[in-house]
Amino acid sequence: MYTVFVTNSFVLDQDIYNCWLYGYSIDYTVKQFQKKQNNNNSPQIIKNYVIDGYRTCELLEPFLKHPKGFSGQITFPISQSYKSLLVKKYYSFDKAVMRNLLGKKINSRTRKELDSVSEKTQVPLGGCKRIFDNLKRIQKNIEDIENKDFIEEIKKEYHLPTSLAKQYAYIIFTNLLRLDTSKRKIASIEYSNFERAAAAFYIYWREPTNIYEFDEDFCQDIKEIKTHFFCIKDIWEEYRTQIISELQKNGNESIISKGSQIFKLLLRNILTVGAILSNSKENRSIFIQIIDKIAEPCLSVGYMKDDIIAVFDAILSQFNELKYFNEDFKKKYYNSFRRLTVGIQQSCVNFIP
Repeated sequence: MYTVFVTNSFVLDQDIYNCWLYGYSIDYTVKQFQKKQNNNNSPQIIKNYVIDGYRTCELLEPFLKHPKGFSGQITFPISQSYKSLLVKKYYSFDKAVMRNLLGKKINSRTRKELDSVSEKTQVPLGGCKRIFDNLKRIQKNIEDIENKDFIEEIKKEYHLPTSLAKQYAYIIFTNLLRLDTSKRKIASIEYSNFERAAAAFYIYWREPTNIYEFDEDFCQDIKEIKTHFFCIKDIWEEYRTQIISELQKNGNESIISKGSQIFKLLLRNILTVGAILSNSKENRSIFIQIIDKIAEPCLSVGYMKDDIIAVFDAILSQFNELKYFNEDFKKKYYNSFRRLTVGIQQSCVNFIP
């Protein structure tokens, strides 16, 4: 004779789940529970409770790795909203750990370096491995698809919220292009700054159906624009004058007085930065290039983020007013120039204190 218990709900202690996700040991988690317990439960009862929770997490993990597997399974009677919570937490990551994976090849060699990442970030090795393995899993999935919306594909395959799916897309884009984030000059820059800068690259410079490189047609347009600009001696002064006029019209006299002397330099540097995007070796230094050629000149005259945004808006608005180019030229190249200018503007402000 058997007794059958039927339950229509499943609840996992979120404190246990969080400790398990971070890779903390059972003993560590038990100690945390003992510190906060306000009842008379014995240490053994608490330990058994934690062990049971960890065992449940391990049983759940195959479904967490591949959330589609939740459909049809009867082991865990979980509501859709609770599944979403568990999956979101499983694929969430410590930013300090992800900072150490940014721009790297996600391979066995990098995985072997997780001991040092764990020591550096104070995140247990188990937690570092989860973050690495999740990134590798999603990246492998993206590498195998073509002509799709990568963010939507991540959301669909891993049941992630849009914000988290976007983060993974920007990280993977950075890694597949091997954009350098490790040079001494930028080693202290935090993950979030790089993510927001990479988002600008992804949105404005990427070929919509390709996550491996910058848009070839866009890159070619920028090279051609640069060639035309550098062949006209007087264009820089004309452009500078128009930028000043536009800023005056919008009441930005302080921006002019602080930094009008760098406007020609910024114009040249915008096109110089854009011209390296087509070279897979040179474009790996794109973060450093934007800091060196755009952010630092702006900082040297005391510009804040809002000042930079205003200057770049003026640069873009005056492109179609240049007398040296005919309407066909402007019509052909305006969109590419807009993509370049806005991409640099939105990435640059992330490197301004």
